[in-house]
Amino acid sequence: MKYLITKIFIFFIGIMCFSFVYSKCKTRDNDDNKIYKQIKNIRKFEYKIFNPIKDSLGYKTFTDDADVGISSIVISPNSDFIFIADAFHNNIKKIDAKNGVIVKVSDDLDKLNISVNDLAIFNNRIYLTCYFRYVIIMDLDLKFIDRLDFTNSHKDVWSLNDTNLIVKLDEEGNKINFLQINESNKPQTLLKIIPPKELIRRETQTFIHGKKYVVINENNNYYLETEKYGMFKLKTPIPSIKSYNANNFDFNEKSIAYFEPLKEKYCIYLIDY
Repeated sequence: MKYLITKIFIFFIGIMCFSFVYSKCKTRDNDDNKIYKQIKNIRKFEYKIFNPIKDSLGYKTFTDDADVGISSIVISPNSDFIFIADAFHNNIKKIDAKNGVIVKVSDDLDKLNISVNDLAIFNNRIYLTCYFRYVIIMDLDLKFIDRLDFTNSHKDVWSLNDTNLIVKLDEEGNKINFLQINESNKPQTLLKIIPPKELIRRETQTFIHGKKYVVINENNNYYLETEKYGMFKLKTPIPSIKSYNANNFDFNEKSIAYFEPLKEKYCIYLIDY
């Protein structure tokens, strides 16, 4: 009888230990009831840097200034295509996400005397912010739609959601001029006075193409937490580019894309979830 009671006691202790370990594992994958999206597939595309041809990817190193290369990457809404802003060749390139082939290159933007900066996709249109003057609007086949001229302003994508794209044009203290695009694709300029506390709070947050995110490191397990799409598991940290300023990754509901310049080539990664 004593032997049977001992076996029953050990059995229940085993169940309790298993339940504890299981709950810890479940909590690790679902902290605070947040579900991590798991990686389904990773595609890697390599491109040799070849500056003489504008249809290729460009890069130039400077000893006394920042390097010039790809400045931005975005994913199409259905993750079928990747778009990159090539600051060296001053054009936009459209890449087939299935095989990495460059299927379209925009017209040469040098004639506009601009320098490409950041990309955003809103309402099936591409918005290219440029240093100094313009916001260029194209369709997803890189056909020119419009050019908005804002002289002597440094433009950055401020926020992006389902109903609005907002581009920061220039600022003086806490007075900021914005360009707002709504669902009807109507551009409107706005002057907003942003409370200093809000500006300070924003400086402590991280944004890419107007979308807020946080990279989390839990014992060398990396996650990308987004405001709209939840949390994504990362196999490795997204690399930062130190030789020049670039918005080198993007995300949507089911994908993350990023690029990395290496010696004599670029690598572009597309992660499916």
